Amino acid sequence: MLNEDQSKIDLTIDVKKANKIIFPVMLLLIAFIYFLYDNVTGANLYRDLLKAIQAGKNPTLFLLGYLVCLGVLIYLHAVLHAFFLVILGHIKFNNTKVIANKKLMPYVSHDVPVHIFAYRRAIFLPYLILGLFPVGFGIYEHMALPVFAGTLICICFMGDMITLFHLAKVDRNFVAISHPNKYGCILYKIKS
Repeated sequence: MLNEDQSKIDLTIDVKKANKIIFPVMLLLIAFIYFLYDNVTGANLYRDLLKAIQAGKNPTLFLLGYLVCLGVLIYLHAVLHAFFLVILGHIKFNNTKVIANKKLMPYVSHDVPVHIFAYRRAIFLPYLILGLFPVGFGIYEHMALPVFAGTLICICFMGDMITLFHLAKVDRNFVAISHPNKYGCILYKIKS
């Protein structure tokens, strides 16, 4: 499938460098979502979030359950990456691995080449489903908790967006293989 003379591009991400890029973007994202919620709903996101938390009988238990749910969503995010790689990339599920690293940020590794078109979508769709849809739904329905959860998911997986922006510059004549130990991928040019 891959020839030795094909060109190779390493798109792995150094976590420290990525965090330096992500931090200002994260602040802008939070400000934008806060501004959007306040202007679309006519209410304050912070106050609505406090009301939602205090609505239950035990706010501490509620927050603990909420954090557990966020942890499940973070893991589900990685599983969705694997699912979309299987569906869109036409690879077998046993060629993908969901790896939870020491920082409890799971990622997916696959050892079979996937066309860049499918790889881009497999990166973006979990971000859209678990991050952007809850934000949009929460703003539309005036519900602070989905907005908060979606915002946290968007923040947690800003690294996906960095990879996606790097992939946007790559033409369609490449296949991608996830790096087994680092965030990101290695691209190989398809020989014509």
